[in-house]
Amino acid sequence: MSIGFEHQPIGRYIVDIDGCLRATDQRHVDVHALRALHGRMDEDALLVRELHGETIPLAADERIELSEHSVAFFRSCTGPRLFRYCIPRVTMRSGWDGGRSIAA
Repeated sequence: MSIGFEHQPIGRYIVDIDGCLRATDQRHVDVHALRALHGRMDEDALLVRELHGETIPLAADERIELSEHSVAFFRSCTGPRLFRYCIPRVTMRSGWDGGRSIAA
């Protein structure tokens, strides 16, 4: 008895975006490809990669090489409310405020 799942490819590379697993056949992905995989991400959302316990902000033109042997983890955030210790806060009048957090 066949239920129809035997011939549906899922992709060679697995990424976790905001806790949802997605599959792709692209070995190199950029921010635009990750937004497309996510499907519901706001255009102004900051995208970061979580790698070995570090949170790394991604530039708009950055390309990430994926591995078939591990899951790549990404998170999105709209506004400065989530990511501590990765981007210093910048103020309009005085530049760096000395803090290491953009948490609101």
